[in-house]
Amino acid sequence: MPHSRQDIALIASTGGWRPTLQHDQHLHVFTSLTQLPADMNPAAFLLADSHDASLLDTLRSLRGHARFASHLVFLCPRDEQQAMLALLTDGVWQAADEMARQISLWQQRQALLTLQHADPYLQRLLSYLWTREQGSLQPLRDWRRAGVYGYPLAECLTGHEDTAQLLIQQALQQGLLVPDTLHDRLRACPSCASAHLNYIDLCPSCHHHDIRQESAIHCFNCGHVAPQGHFRQQGTLTCPNCSSRLRHIGSDYDRPMENYQCLACSELFIEPAIRARCTACEHACEPAQLNTVKVHDYVLSERGKLLCRHGDQLRELQVFRLLGGLVSPELFRFNLSWVDQLCVRYPQQPYSLVALRLGNVPQLVAQHGYQATMQQLERLQQLLQEHIRSTDLATLLTDDLYLILLPNTPVAGVASLQQKIQHVLAQGMSDGLAVELLMHSYSTQPVQHQAQDTGLLLDALCNAVLP
Repeated sequence: MPHSRQDIALIASTGGWRPTLQHDQHLHVFTSLTQLPADMNPAAFLLADSHDASLLDTLRSLRGHARFASHLVFLCPRDEQQAMLALLTDGVWQAADEMARQISLWQQRQALLTLQHADPYLQRLLSYLWTREQGSLQPLRDWRRAGVYGYPLAECLTGHEDTAQLLIQQALQQGLLVPDTLHDRLRACPSCASAHLNYIDLCPSCHHHDIRQESAIHCFNCGHVAPQGHFRQQGTLTCPNCSSRLRHIGSDYDRPMENYQCLACSELFIEPAIRARCTACEHACEPAQLNTVKVHDYVLSERGKLLCRHGDQLRELQVFRLLGGLVSPELFRFNLSWVDQLCVRYPQQPYSLVALRLGNVPQLVAQHGYQATMQQLERLQQLLQEHIRSTDLATLLTDDLYLILLPNTPVAGVASLQQKIQHVLAQGMSDGLAVELLMHSYSTQPVQHQAQDTGLLLDALCNAVLP
């Protein structure tokens, strides 16, 4: 992996611990973030402070900084670490070679970042997630919050809790983020969105909350039903309505299922009614009327990655795709469904579908670096477009997974495409950058074609070439 100079800014309020560095790493020591020169752009920050409150203040300043929001931030080795610190940093400083690897990867991904978004908060969020190998926006549980969970990183990037929620919603609506791991599922007040709720048992008749559990007795002689205490007289059970002695359960009396009594209206009932009451705004409603809130990690979507990679050029790329090159995955699926329906009606118009994956991309990244590998893949993509017919459609799902739709193409036509792709690979090889090709295809049969579930068809093709 290529190396470049790595400037590391150590911010320490007091002297003491210093990290072990490699020869191409240079340490600059400051007592506070304000001492950092205006023209300095370190590859990583290292924080050394024994007080968590001071660390959090420095972290909030870094994550809210226009220039440093997406930079790597490490902590000095410590015995304990708050959950908040873990979510706002990239972990604890480790061995020098591992730190050099992480910083080098960040520098490479930072060099590929061409995003210049008009929204500064969205710019910071997408840049942060893009520049990390497995970047994710993670929640933190805090009972003091109205919604119980928050996203500390987004709050630092925007400076406010409400603005952070709006930022996440905006990124989701634009298709730049997708939910990942599900952490929790909450019920929230439909009036104020607070998740601090109290569930109250009520009388189903008068809706009063003054109820108690109490056994009841049913007299077989007159049918009178009342709490057990009303039947006790001088140590025996006697019906207060007809004065019959109740000696044997099953023949003189039984115990009905109703085991609750309302002390306000004396109603007997089996199960109480449940009402949810918000402790913040006091709004009361049925539990079924509460809003369900899912708490996820969020990661960059494929669209978000493309926007980070291509920036303003993404709009031009999308226009170009509509003119016969790569199309969006959504448009590809729509056209596949349409072509499949045509084949059902006109069997003489077959089609073929190809999944194509470049199988050793992670190994190429490890050996030659992210930037060199991406340049090679883009070159192969350009060569591939030259060999695709104007009537064929292709889409890119990830950096190494293509889908190609070939209308009016039987099985024999797929073999011709394979030869062309092998030719493209032979043309596009750079020294030491040999790309491994994995391909799987589907072609309609010459007999009567049955309509396909195109979503399942695409999943099967992708799974056939995925590891």
